[in-house]
Amino acid sequence: MASQSFRAHGIVLKKTKLGETDLIITFLAEDGSHFEAIAKGARKPQTSISSKVELFCELEMLLVKGKGLPIISESRLIDAYASLRSRLEQSAIASLIAELLVKSTHEELAIARLFELARTFLSELEKAELPQAYLLGISCMLKICAFCGVRPSFSVCVSCGNTLDIQTNTASVAFSFAEGGVVCSACRTDYEATFYDGNLILWLQTLLFMKFSEVDELTLGHSSLINLLSFCNQWVHFHLGVYLNSYAFVLSLLETAQRS
Repeated sequence: MASQSFRAHGIVLKKTKLGETDLIITFLAEDGSHFEAIAKGARKPQTSISSKVELFCELEMLLVKGKGLPIISESRLIDAYASLRSRLEQSAIASLIAELLVKSTHEELAIARLFELARTFLSELEKAELPQAYLLGISCMLKICAFCGVRPSFSVCVSCGNTLDIQTNTASVAFSFAEGGVVCSACRTDYEATFYDGNLILWLQTLLFMKFSEVDELTLGHSSLINLLSFCNQWVHFHLGVYLNSYAFVLSLLETAQRS
């Protein structure tokens, strides 16, 4: 007879109310897929499970199979990333990434390195100040897209394969969302493309490949951050087919900071 219990390791991405006292928790699994489980009594005050299933918490669990979703029987908190929930901007950025992970991952579909990416991101975001926290979020959005198989090309023409020398020529660069990357001057007449400042494309390429630990050394103005975030949101919508509800709030925080 098959065992009715199994162990799992996950990061909390989403909480959904169930009945009067329970929650359905969406986790990012170790293999980069996502799964759901029921946390019984998690909405009751002062229950042991409630503090372990806050957003972004990482925990190990013993799950019991039921007729529907499995139920969390035992749990051990590995990291709460508690300071993220006490700072508005960092919490909003983490929520944006959590929403992207929920909507870009699937049950039983493993995506290598995604779990470790999320752990490292949350750890670095906890330490980050502004505006570096926004750069971390943008970098993570680009990396998630790359791991999901839709990495944009920022230096090689998607039509002819020639390398664009954007480093020394930061004039307007043609970028085709439909084709998946930059288009050189010889090919641009054949494609529908949007023109971006070359510096913006350079920043996107840098953030795509840069380690999170190195982002803390970068500084960028609010206007540029807004443009980078807008680009990533458009790329996610075009290639992953999802709308990010958290995007509008993060954008409003940036716009408010820009005006102040």
